Amino acid sequence: MEYFLLSLVVVLTTLFIIVRVKTGGLYGLFTKILTSVGFVSLALYCSYVKGLTLVSLFIVLGLIFGLIGDILLDLKIIYDQHNDEYLNAGMLSFGIGHLMYMGATIVYSNSIFVQNKDTLFLALIGIGFAGIVTIFIAVFGEKLLKLNFGKHKIQSLCYTFILSFMSAFSIVIALYKPIFLIFALGMLFIFISDLVLSVQYFGEKKDSKLFTILNHAIYYIGQIAIAFSILFIL
Repeated sequence: MEYFLLSLVVVLTTLFIIVRVKTGGLYGLFTKILTSVGFVSLALYCSYVKGLTLVSLFIVLGLIFGLIGDILLDLKIIYDQHNDEYLNAGMLSFGIGHLMYMGATIVYSNSIFVQNKDTLFLALIGIGFAGIVTIFIAVFGEKLLKLNFGKHKIQSLCYTFILSFMSAFSIVIALYKPIFLIFALGMLFIFISDLVLSVQYFGEKKDSKLFTILNHAIYYIGQIAIAFSILFIL
């Protein structure tokens, strides 16, 4: 059943990307909601198979906030007059989702190490990486990457820090526990998709169909990997 759901989400993702590029609007929003409900359903079923734990609960909550963020960002496109409100709300929802992933990662890390200070050490590596990435984007992003954050700079940098931290934190944990790599790769794919999205929203590729395809394809691979990882890390 889990592999059927996985295949279904892949099909829905493909359908959404086609509709998003060709038609957009409410049809794009509808297919996007279906796809996002798909990866949440996959996570719920995997949690049912493995048994609900604090780790899987945090992951499911993270995916649900991702679903809400997906809806808000598409409403931003449909209702352009409320662009700022939907963009801020979308970033907030995704940010909360990553905090849920952080909770899952911390609980999982504490379960594989004898001492909690090991988790703290790995978290400090993640904080260091996130600090470097965030400072780079803040100082050089607008010039080197041709980004113009405008009035969204503070919230964008806060979101960048959270996402960068989670990407690095999950990867260093996967170095100790390779089975966690599925989740870590999911975080990495989301990190990459948001880089693409930043170039679209704050750069010169707003109307690029190629960037739209890349952004959504990479993003959904990430969310699917995170949902499916429940089968292996529990």
